[in-house]
Amino acid sequence: MFEKAKEKVLTETKEDSNKGIGTLSEKTLHRILKYYFEPFGDNHEIKIANYFADIVGENGIIEIQTQSFNRLKSKLTQFLEVCAVTLVYPIAIRKKVIVINENGEHIKSYTSPLKGSKYNLFDEIFYIKELLTNKKLTICLVLLNVTEYRTTEKKHKGRRKHEKLNTIPDELVEEIYINGASGYKMFLSDNLPDGFVSRDLSNSAKIPLHRAQTMLNILTSIGTVERIGKSGNSYTYRTKE
Repeated sequence: MFEKAKEKVLTETKEDSNKGIGTLSEKTLHRILKYYFEPFGDNHEIKIANYFADIVGENGIIEIQTQSFNRLKSKLTQFLEVCAVTLVYPIAIRKKVIVINENGEHIKSYTSPLKGSKYNLFDEIFYIKELLTNKKLTICLVLLNVTEYRTTEKKHKGRRKHEKLNTIPDELVEEIYINGASGYKMFLSDNLPDGFVSRDLSNSAKIPLHRAQTMLNILTSIGTVERIGKSGNSYTYRTKE
């Protein structure tokens, strides 16, 4: 199903572009996921309350968000008043980068040293943490291998940088569904002791300390973990039953 969705969108995209897929705006990944979750186009872009939903079907609303969850809270709140919502968040766990010039010609390619994981979710859901305990909201993580197209380096505010043009998914690796506070226990290792601190979580999950701290802020807020004291300057936590 994923390959069929990808073929449909990429075929249409090539027909619409003379310069090639790498020069198009950053919408291809979003469109492929729309057709993967709902092949029937008439169910796309349906107005619900004051917003348009990506997909509306027999299982409720499916909304695909590739970034910027800080803009999503009002929209999700209105959707959840109507029906169940699945929020799809794609995460690139492996990324090949292709740099192209203004004519769409490939200049160089390389594999990005930055690897994503399911824990990337916590950088975004901080902005909607008040909604995470709503049983009508399900988070779907889509872990992908992707190819990212970038421009050649340009000066921007005195620094040279590439501009991201488009992201094309190469392979769907895994889907992970999360619902309710208990669903977030999957992010906590079984070997974490009662009284663990953020550094313990960082080490067990192999994530940066700042992400572990954000994660604990969210999990405490929704009741997945609870603070039970302090160790030095750090709060101590345990998983709630």
